[in-house]
Amino acid sequence: MERAREKERLAFWADEASFVFQDYGIIEEWSVIENILLDRKTFGRARITDESRELLSIIGLEGKERTSAALLSGGEKQRVGIARAIHKGVRYIFADEPTASLDAENRALVIELLSSAARRGATVIVATHDADMMAACDRLCRLESPTRIPDSGLADVNVNSLRKENES
Repeated sequence: MERAREKERLAFWADEASFVFQDYGIIEEWSVIENILLDRKTFGRARITDESRELLSIIGLEGKERTSAALLSGGEKQRVGIARAIHKGVRYIFADEPTASLDAENRALVIELLSSAARRGATVIVATHDADMMAACDRLCRLESPTRIPDSGLADVNVNSLRKENES
């Protein structure tokens, strides 16, 4: 029974969720396209498709598909990480400070990419200090102290009571 649950958890994280890491979460030795296509469905087959070519164009990296990720700027690496999350086509995207290393133009692009994913049905959960990113969200939960999470439009929730519920 426990193995079945573990397989279900692994399948969920592999098939239904993507992460955008603040520190990019890309493999420096790999090319841009290999990093974008990194998931278990395409692993080892980093072929450029019409969809991935369009995504490269949208994130401003058209023509750099075979460029080593090590040669990219921080902002370019962040856009590759976001492109990977979008390309995977999952139901849940978790993003940690996705606009932190970007200039104003690319911040707006990333906000639009994540908003577009949400409009297509993905649930996008973002940790951010960026006021523009927050303004683009449908729902906002602010962590202001270790024990309280005020939620826009909803009652305050005590984090300690949530922890106790999850432990039982």
